[in-house]
Amino acid sequence: MADGGTRERRAAVIGGGIAGPAIAIALKNIGIESTVYEAESAPRADGGFFTLAPNGQHVLAEMGLLEETTARGEYCSGITFLDHRGDEGGTIPDPRILIERATLHDLLHVHLAKLGIPVEFGKAVTAVRTDAETAVAEFADGSTATADLMIACDGIHSAVRRSLFPDFPAPTYIGLVHSSGFSSGDGFEKISPEALYIANGHLTSMGYLRNSDGDVLWWDVRSWPGEPPRAEVATISDQEWLAQQVKLHQSDAPLMSQILEATRGPVSRFLNFKLDDLPTWHSGRVCLAGDAAHAISPHAGQGLSMALEDSVALARCLQDSADIPAAFAQFQLARQERVREVGGLGRMNDERILKANGAATVGEQGSKPPAEVLEAFKKVQAHRI
Repeated sequence: MADGGTRERRAAVIGGGIAGPAIAIALKNIGIESTVYEAESAPRADGGFFTLAPNGQHVLAEMGLLEETTARGEYCSGITFLDHRGDEGGTIPDPRILIERATLHDLLHVHLAKLGIPVEFGKAVTAVRTDAETAVAEFADGSTATADLMIACDGIHSAVRRSLFPDFPAPTYIGLVHSSGFSSGDGFEKISPEALYIANGHLTSMGYLRNSDGDVLWWDVRSWPGEPPRAEVATISDQEWLAQQVKLHQSDAPLMSQILEATRGPVSRFLNFKLDDLPTWHSGRVCLAGDAAHAISPHAGQGLSMALEDSVALARCLQDSADIPAAFAQFQLARQERVREVGGLGRMNDERILKANGAATVGEQGSKPPAEVLEAFKKVQAHRI
């Protein structure tokens, strides 16, 4: 394995969710072949959906995937913030795309196949090691993968990060649980099409959009002190979960409860963790990217876009330098301040939601977003890598 030029280098990409395929595609575009290794035994079909901000759309356009993503997602003209009464508290007029996680996952994996980029499933990393010439991943099935460079895109609970940096702190739960679903039925005509609403209720925060079929895509965020076991959250029936969410919205604008009560199909749920700022993202020929390096709160609306920005930034650094460790160092240098800025926006909104969900007085929590939050949103998504 040689570093004489990008065409001679081969990468192992760990993680087949969103960041991994995006990085594999970006590497292919500069002549670096790769194999994607995914811990799950089959392609994931998780629920939920992503918000693709303008900065992320710019990256997909560069990759040649924006047109298809737009066609398979839901266009919205921007974000409108609401208080608990349903009154508007500010807008961000930039166009955004909402797309189901499973749909985007399928789109990227189809593109991997078209480009001839192999994906191996059932490859759960147990350890990684790196020396002056190679990076090696060891998998739970007893196999190994050796490459010139390794990119870890295996999420906030990254196995590669634990192996590479065992002394780094683990992600911490921040006290919020997200759920999402789809609703259909009469009574949603009052929701303007192509508008994404984020409503700050008394005891929870909710986002929703009416899609081109007239159905409503929604997510809801509730506080849950301590760290509930994932199994406990998962075993609550959808009916009971929705009933709990409706109760939390009983003092809010009726539309919020109506959306929840009209839910059809499964309700997805996940716990919200944060990852402290890491001193380094790389060691030798292994580099962290996406949530494995810098998990962004979903309340920044930037998790997907940050992963996409990473893919292009990392490919550019590798294209500019035949020295892999130096390219990884440049990647972190180029990206760290950006992700700190976006992470700051997420923390501002996390704090607002946590404070709101703990409000003791009606109306205390349903405040309009501060001007600095609206300005931060605009600044973050105006960025072009």
